[in-house]
Amino acid sequence: MTRFYIPLLNTSANPLSPDEQEKFNEHFQRCRKYYYLILLIIIPWVLLLIYLNNSTKPSSSALFFTLGLSLLFAGIININIGKISQEMKIFVRGNWFIMSRNFRYTLNDDAVYLGKYYYYSGWVIVLIAVVLLIIGWWI
Repeated sequence: MTRFYIPLLNTSANPLSPDEQEKFNEHFQRCRKYYYLILLIIIPWVLLLIYLNNSTKPSSSALFFTLGLSLLFAGIININIGKISQEMKIFVRGNWFIMSRNFRYTLNDDAVYLGKYYYYSGWVIVLIAVVLLIIGWWI
C-alpha cells in the first residue's frame, strides 16, 4: 500500500521546464476528449430523476442501471487516462477543466506506476458496472 502513496508524494507544482510543458500540453490534449465523458456520467442520474418524478411505482432496476452506466463511463475514463499516462510517462492530477500551471504532476517511473493503477482500477470499475447492469436487467 505504501508503494501507491510514494508517487503521490513525489508530485510537484513547480513551474515546468519547456520540455515538460510541451509534454504536459500533449497529455492534456490527448486526455481532453475523455474528460467530456464526465457529462455522460451525469446524464443517467438526470434520467433517473425524470423517471422517478413521472412514475407512480418506481422500479429498483432503474437505480441499478443508473449506477451501472455511471460506473461504466467512469471506468472507461480511468482506463484511457491510465493508458495515456503510461505511454507518455506523465501523470497529471488537478482540475480537469481549467488549464493551469498549478497542476500536480508526476513524471517517469512514478507516472507509469500511477498510470497502471488508473488502468487496472478502471477495469475493476467496469467489471462492477457490468455486474450492476446485469442485476438491473434481472430484477
